[in-house]
Amino acid sequence: MPDPGPELLDLAVQRRGFALLLLLLAGGLALTCGLAYARFRAGRPALRDFVSFYAGGRLLAKGDHALYELGAQRREQARLAPGSPFLPYLRPPLAAALLAPFSLMPLEAAALLWLALNAAAALLLGSWCARRLHQPLLLFLLALFVPLLVALNVGQDTPLVVLVLVFWLVLLEEGRGTAAGLVLALLWTKPQWLPPLLLLLAARRQGRALGAFAAASALIWAVFSPLPYLRFLQQMEAYPGVPAC
Repeated sequence: MPDPGPELLDLAVQRRGFALLLLLLAGGLALTCGLAYARFRAGRPALRDFVSFYAGGRLLAKGDHALYELGAQRREQARLAPGSPFLPYLRPPLAAALLAPFSLMPLEAAALLWLALNAAAALLLGSWCARRLHQPLLLFLLALFVPLLVALNVGQDTPLVVLVLVFWLVLLEEGRGTAAGLVLALLWTKPQWLPPLLLLLAARRQGRALGAFAAASALIWAVFSPLPYLRFLQQMEAYPGVPAC
């Protein structure tokens, strides 16, 4: 039997090391999500942002005006998580629409699914970046990345949003401008990310992407009137320092 050679042996070692680091990241994410869910089940501060998201999805079913009534938000969150600090919902209505399917499930089951989806997104992002940059140690660094661990603990959607952003970049790289513009419109769920990305498209003269984004945005805001949302944002200016998600 021929000797596999040093190159093949090195490749096997690299693959084994990558697999071990990926397993380490998966274990760290599972541990973080498990502890956050256990604290949530015990009524301790955890997944506060997700409770706000969940309540927003439930209120959207009653109409945009219910979604953007501070009193309605407070009552809904108090009913869902008694004793938990109130966290106003400030996301656009598109975000509430995408979150609405979670509100059809019991809160605890929805929270578990939410954690699993965000952990899976983080794992996928870590694997993609490590392979793309040929830096497996990025998986180890991501397992220790405090902002990611905090995002999971509070129930934020940051891993999912970053996954959408990476998908957008890949589409741009492949020259699929129209698809990239449509994907970018999903970031109306977190509009503070949009200005620099739109400037980047303009600087790179990505006309098809900008056109597709404009068309998708027009459709989104035709379905969900922006007026209740804008009025609510003006109302919230009277509450400086109030945390929101």
